[in-house]
Amino acid sequence: MKKISFTLVLLSLFLVSVVKSQDVISESTNYLATNIVNALKGKKIPKSAKIAVLYFTTKRGNNDTAKTEIGISVAKELEYSLTQKNAYTILVTNEQVLSESQKYFLPPAEHQAASDYYTKFLNGITPDYFVVGSYSIQDKNFILSNVYIRSRESNNSFAVQGAEAKITSQADVQNLLEKPQTLEKLAENLAYQLKFHNRKRLVNLRVENITAGINCGNTSEFGFQFTELLKEKLIQICKYEIRDVAMRGLFDENRTPHTLTGYHYEENGKVKIRLTLLNDKKSKLQIAVVEGEIPRNVVTVQTDVAPNNIGPTSLNNVNTIINNLNTNSQELKLEIATNKGNANPFFYEGDFFALSVKANKPCFVRVIDFLSDGTPTLLKDNFEIPQEKVGQTVEIFSGKCASPFGPEILYVSASTEKYPPLRTESKDGYNMIKDSVKDLLSSTNPNFRGFKSEQSDYKINVTTAPKKK
Repeated sequence: MKKISFTLVLLSLFLVSVVKSQDVISESTNYLATNIVNALKGKKIPKSAKIAVLYFTTKRGNNDTAKTEIGISVAKELEYSLTQKNAYTILVTNEQVLSESQKYFLPPAEHQAASDYYTKFLNGITPDYFVVGSYSIQDKNFILSNVYIRSRESNNSFAVQGAEAKITSQADVQNLLEKPQTLEKLAENLAYQLKFHNRKRLVNLRVENITAGINCGNTSEFGFQFTELLKEKLIQICKYEIRDVAMRGLFDENRTPHTLTGYHYEENGKVKIRLTLLNDKKSKLQIAVVEGEIPRNVVTVQTDVAPNNIGPTSLNNVNTIINNLNTNSQELKLEIATNKGNANPFFYEGDFFALSVKANKPCFVRVIDFLSDGTPTLLKDNFEIPQEKVGQTVEIFSGKCASPFGPEILYVSASTEKYPPLRTESKDGYNMIKDSVKDLLSSTNPNFRGFKSEQSDYKINVTTAPKKK
């Protein structure tokens, strides 16, 4: 049977060890490797056994687990430390393996794609045992715990004593562990956490406005202002390059593979923020998940997206109806963005607003703006994208932000045939649509219109607010 060369293992991990020789990860994994070897010997596991180290997760709120860059570092360092013990055959993996391996935690033998896993990621060598675990940061300690060795064949597992190390070598430890009392310190703390969990310098990072709650698609005034402060700290502390918000949209998504999303909420007199750094929007691989909090009385701007109402019921109903339409065709593709991007943009009274679209074939575009109370207004109807404009970014609407303020939903749909006219009336400068939301959206759907038409649609959650004082 093919064996992994110790020399190759040493060579592939030597640089990592040199760079982080005094790092808490190296120190803690070295202790853990000793515990693992002792546990294997205590269970009389033969030295010919092949061991694979899988992903180390970290627990967050609601007891969920997160994939992070540091979880990959722990697994790689543990591989190196176990190899140094020269007691068992350690199967060397790569970052792609470790990113994928969380799928196989129960363990890989139970997964329908287990054979593909071994062939693709472990050079066709089937492991006998898997090492899994988690990490956490408590006080000034980096802790490896919940460590188990699992047998592939018998599905039995046994626990291994964990390990920990003092975070004395981290230059940013005080910033990482302090309890922020100001918004600036909170932004710095979150930036230091991201820097600790993600050691790569990110270029063209896409930062989305922090939303007002996990299930709310809109940002708040606080979320918008804190996002702007956070971006400053990410540039200053993490040395990230952030994509210009005015140019951010689906049009350049391929050039912004990393995305930072987040939400805030209130609990026990605190405003809490949770951020998730994603490798990209499609795979949703979490590179890091970080959290922070600050006393509520420190926050002086509105944290709700509308007075006393986060995510109005009527607007939630609109969201539900739109999500259930399922109108997108396989042929007609539509992309949209505002001048502040398409990720929960925020506008103050008097701000310039522009909406642009891009389609892959000739079509007609309809734009409906659902106000905070759910009232539908018609911004543009049957705007034609002719053949010569296909594949180009076309501005179809612009103006100044005005009342009423609050959360809104911009619903943009495109059809290869013209839409039937809507019943509207002019009121307070808006073209109010008389049809009910359900009837309106149903009539926009070609499946309900009695003729064949390709269609694609998209929505953007927008928040507006009175002029900043």
